[in-house]
Amino acid sequence: MLDPVDGTRAFIAGLPLWTTLIALRHHGRPVLGSIGQSFLGELYIGHAGGARLMTRGTDRPLKVRPCPSLSGALIATTDPAIFQGQERQAWRTIRGAARLARLGCDAYAYAMVAAGAIDLVVETRLQAWDIDAAIPVIAGAGGLTTDWKGQPVGAHGGRVAIAGDRACLDEALTALRAVEP
Repeated sequence: MLDPVDGTRAFIAGLPLWTTLIALRHHGRPVLGSIGQSFLGELYIGHAGGARLMTRGTDRPLKVRPCPSLSGALIATTDPAIFQGQERQAWRTIRGAARLARLGCDAYAYAMVAAGAIDLVVETRLQAWDIDAAIPVIAGAGGLTTDWKGQPVGAHGGRVAIAGDRACLDEALTALRAVEP
């Protein structure tokens, strides 16, 4: 699965937050992923056994950070305008409970969860090429990627929550689960 420019709007605007996403699927599930941020020279690679950041001649393991409560969380989404109807209220609830929100990072926010800089990312209407690369990177760093019901992300993307800490994710899922399919 390949997404050569994830964050097209950032790319068009000349902002260095776009990424290149590459995922390898085995039996329909992503098992190896990479998130490349070429402007910064960063390559995040992950699989079930671990995740690493390679940048400008260095190589270090990735690990999500603990965040036991949404009240202490740094959260992100691409753009709150992507949420419609009940989704918008769920985002507002999560945003209201969180410490700080960042917008417009696209898939770079996923890498930041794996690196322990962001605690939770909430997205909707993702395609498989938008999320497949992140799933093994997040898992390898010790994080979780689920749909809004807390189940594994389907083969076609959809509504996604990414978190470094199960407690933070569970708190966010309380609001997300209330959204009708």
